[in-house]
Formats: sequence, C-alpha cells, structure tokens
Amino acid sequence: MIKLLAAVLIFMSCTFKNAPNKEPYTSLPSYPVSKNIEDAWKSTLAFFSSKNIKVVHAEKSSEYIITEPVPVQCGNETDNDADIIITDADNVPATATARYKVKVTQVYGQTTLIPTLEDIHTSDQNHAAKSTGKLEKMLSEYVNQ
Repeated sequence: MIKLLAAVLIFMSCTFKNAPNKEPYTSLPSYPVSKNIEDAWKSTLAFFSSKNIKVVHAEKSSEYIITEPVPVQCGNETDNDADIIITDADNVPATATARYKVKVTQVYGQTTLIPTLEDIHTSDQNHAAKSTGKLEKMLSEYVNQ
C-alpha cells in the first residue's frame, strides 16, 4: 500500500512540474455557427487538417474533438500577436504548447462551437497562463465559411 502511494505521489509530482497554473476561463467562449452539427463537425476536423494539427480524440457522442499539443505563441497583456498570455512573468517564454478541446453542440437550437485551449505547458518554468481567444476565434471563422 505504501509503495502504491509513493508511486502515485512521484507520478503526480512529475506530471505537473512544468504545467502553468492556468487561469480558468471566466466563462467558456462559445461561437454560434451557421451550419448543422454534421457540417460543423466536418469543418472543425478540416480546420485541424489544414493546419497539420493531429486530432487525438473525435467522438460525436461526447461532442468533443481534442488535438495533440501544438506550439502556441506566448505574450503578456499588451502583446496583440500572442495566442496565450503569461500573467506572472517578467521574462515571457516565446512559445508553449497547448491542445485544442472543441465541443460541437446545440445551444438553444443553434449549432455552437465551444473551443478552449487546455493543457498549456511552458518548457522551463511554472507560469499562470490564459488564452487570448485568438485561436478559438480563428477556428469559428473557418467553420462559419
């Protein structure tokens, strides 16, 4: 029993070593789209394919599409080009990794995308990070075409 507890503690300490303390979304971003569920699902997958982003989970019954970690641009509060904002560092790393998690669902009868960036990791230090919404908006614009 003690060996099992020790193994779990070691695993947990390794897993979160370089994970930033991501600030949660105050509310999940949602984007109504002008397509039905099937077409929105296909367009979302096409978006990831066009960006050479590998999808690791796509299950219509759960309504989720999840990608592998991809590089994202880091910045601070004043950086308009950033994909994520690092809120607690003077030296902001240039890049980090994150994965898309997109829910394709119906909200009040309207097909809606609920995309988020999750599992944000920097390579060197622990930082608080949050998405700027730039990548999520780009996905919704692509699906709405």
